[in-house]
Amino acid sequence: MGPRGQQISIPKGLPVLVIDNDKMILESMKLLMSGWRCKIYKAKDGARAPKEFEQSTTQYPLIIADYHLDHETGLDAIQSLPEKFGLDLPAILLTADRSKLVRERPQAEGILLLHKSMKPASLRSVIVQSVLAMKTRSSAAE
Repeated sequence: MGPRGQQISIPKGLPVLVIDNDKMILESMKLLMSGWRCKIYKAKDGARAPKEFEQSTTQYPLIIADYHLDHETGLDAIQSLPEKFGLDLPAILLTADRSKLVRERPQAEGILLLHKSMKPASLRSVIVQSVLAMKTRSSAAE
């Protein structure tokens, strides 16, 4: 529930950039989140983030990245994108790694962390939380 008891949902067409080096995971995430009315963009790493994502960003774009990529961490990819696109993007980091470093570093950067294997409902809830946080920040800035 949102402020004053309002039901918060994922906005239709929410642009989500999914970064993962596994094509099967990318396709699965696209299938899952398309069912939630998200507009999905896929990349194997931060450098391959599609231009279409930059051009489609609304007030509440989102990045979801796997921690273990081929040539960088998902955290590195997430941190490179605001510089590339000139945006302050909310992000969710997915990982099976439960080490202290992997838990603490995203938290220090303001990046939400979800441990694998998570249920779709958990991912959806975190996406809704991210959207709500962006709306709150946006309202506070006005």
